[in-house]
Amino acid sequence: MPKLAIKTIDGLTVYGVARRPSDLAYWNTSGTPAFEAFNAGNWTNYAIAATKAVVSANVAAEYSIDVPTFAQGTYSVEFYSQVGGSPAVTDGVPPWVIEGILWNGSDFTDLGQIANATLQVVGGTSSQVTGIQNQTAVLISTLEPDPDHPGLYRLTAAALANAPSGGAIPGYMAINHNTGGTDALTILSLGGQPVTGATIRVFLKSSYASNPITAQCLGSTTTDNLGHWLQPVFVPPGATYAIIVSAIGDQTQEVDVTV
Repeated sequence: MPKLAIKTIDGLTVYGVARRPSDLAYWNTSGTPAFEAFNAGNWTNYAIAATKAVVSANVAAEYSIDVPTFAQGTYSVEFYSQVGGSPAVTDGVPPWVIEGILWNGSDFTDLGQIANATLQVVGGTSSQVTGIQNQTAVLISTLEPDPDHPGLYRLTAAALANAPSGGAIPGYMAINHNTGGTDALTILSLGGQPVTGATIRVFLKSSYASNPITAQCLGSTTTDNLGHWLQPVFVPPGATYAIIVSAIGDQTQEVDVTV
């Protein structure tokens, strides 16, 4: 059975939650599994337990889930680090997200067969590619079997392509660590030190304030060793956006910006 996996530190309890972007429905695994409108009381039924394979004890591990029996379509999977004894809606913003999963009903669609496929890498750390977003895209990528882990697939970023000069999206504004001034949105710890590998997710402020669980993520990136964004997130101008920053061991933060 095809699987999706992330690689992060060892010692976590990880689970996945599958969503259908077309209507923001959640995959309920209980009884006859099916997508449904979000219901906080069903969160434990949304959780798909991940299997852990230790890469380096106490340093790194790979967490994978079997892809559910979806119908043909486009889906996303959010990976959470469980805080308490069971999955809970209070586990916070998912640190790892795989978006734009193209599924043919039994396996991943071969992205290499899609002409001019343009995808944006999201989630993970600066050295680990974990997902794609089929929206404001600048990277051509392909899902392919992982030769080191039978049954798992990996995403390979091939090259920058079909992107206008500077990687800009026509009619969109770029948000990065210099938005609002030099280093204005550089990610720092409470002690003022750069945070490496933090996950940055951008939402429309009004949607996130209304319901952070169902709000659509408009784009994601991670930080380098200077706390800088590895790539900008492109958004339509004339709105206020909520920038959600999360990092393992640090408190999730929200910063609002208007462009």
